[in-house]
Amino acid sequence: MMRTVILVSFFLGLVLGHSYITKPASRTVQSRTQTGCRGPACLGPCDSATPSTPISVTRGQEISIEWPRNNHPGGFIRFAWSSTASSTSHASFDDGVQLIVCHELGLTAGGPCAPKSANDPNGSDDGPPDGSGGMACKETFSVPNWLSDGQWTLQFAWYGGGFALGDYYSCVDYQVSGGSAYTSTKSPALFFGGDFANPGTNVCKFFNTDRLHRCVNEPCDNPVYLLQQQQKGAAVLPNEAGQTAASSAQTTNTNSMCPNPNAPNLSADTSPSHFCGTNPQANGQVFRCPDGQCCSQFGFCGPVKKADGTYDEGSEAAAFQTYCNNNQGDYRLVPCSGQTSPQTSQVQTFPTTDFNPATAGKSCDTHQDGETYVVDCNRCTCRNGKADCTDSICAVDGASSLSVAAIVAVIPLLM
Repeated sequence: MMRTVILVSFFLGLVLGHSYITKPASRTVQSRTQTGCRGPACLGPCDSATPSTPISVTRGQEISIEWPRNNHPGGFIRFAWSSTASSTSHASFDDGVQLIVCHELGLTAGGPCAPKSANDPNGSDDGPPDGSGGMACKETFSVPNWLSDGQWTLQFAWYGGGFALGDYYSCVDYQVSGGSAYTSTKSPALFFGGDFANPGTNVCKFFNTDRLHRCVNEPCDNPVYLLQQQQKGAAVLPNEAGQTAASSAQTTNTNSMCPNPNAPNLSADTSPSHFCGTNPQANGQVFRCPDGQCCSQFGFCGPVKKADGTYDEGSEAAAFQTYCNNNQGDYRLVPCSGQTSPQTSQVQTFPTTDFNPATAGKSCDTHQDGETYVVDCNRCTCRNGKADCTDSICAVDGASSLSVAAIVAVIPLLM
């Protein structure tokens, strides 16, 4: 996507490395290695601590950054600057955020930076992992005028990607000299929403987190939201709480909204079957609901948005009324009232070693056509009544077998 931001007052195994800069070359030339920098093996803030030969630019000059969608939906891309001398410091990049955009900038199914099919928005794409063929995601912006002459490093950070991914990093080094007049005052970070799932809006589709540094390891180890569940909202801008756009959904958090501290059973697990409270089908276990839902008087979490964006109850208001009136527990977000950070939902986990589930190619059971769900380490989509399981979500770069001990329980993805 071409978007000029003038800031004048401005693994390699079963699954590839998910996402990274392909153009220009990152420090480790990830377009060639096709290996993403994410924890626990690579904790950032760059894909390598060793700078590369810098690219010469001037203040105000437009630069373009490309990355592959790599068959993974959702999340945010953050572009931030640090002096190259301080480019081993996360805090230095956090203080130099220029721009945050959506990961999936493509708006046409089958086109660049978009899923192959509009009927499978969380599915695969036709973009090569090296970013070639004109299918890569692309963002264009201007070198800010608050960069003095000298060596600077641009950080690419992807977070909130589907389905249980960690934070990903790439870095490109630049030599800044001349151009527009230098100013010592940094411009506020900017956020631009609008992706394949939310065209023409100021929100992005994301999973697990809307802020960097929460999913340090993969699978996401400290989610703001329940793993696997799809959300939409604005990015939380670091150190600039007032810049954060308002949420457009009950299930999306911002700096001013936090999980309800008075909801019952906050330390309990969430149920993959949407049971909660005193539901007799839970066989004596007590479950809570994910943040943003209610436990109905009958012991079910909801409301649940279907793949086509609708609710069984009709309108969103009717759906929340059905689940939240006379509820056993209200897990909708409330004003933070001085809370400094959101609480983390407890996620039910189980050990698994299965990259090719026995359910692949068999009946979808309770899942409907077009629904995407998780079976062990595989993301499956129900197609014509058969389970199409094509993408492992917990393999690690360089691994030929599973090295992650646990992954989230089977949870249908909320659309």
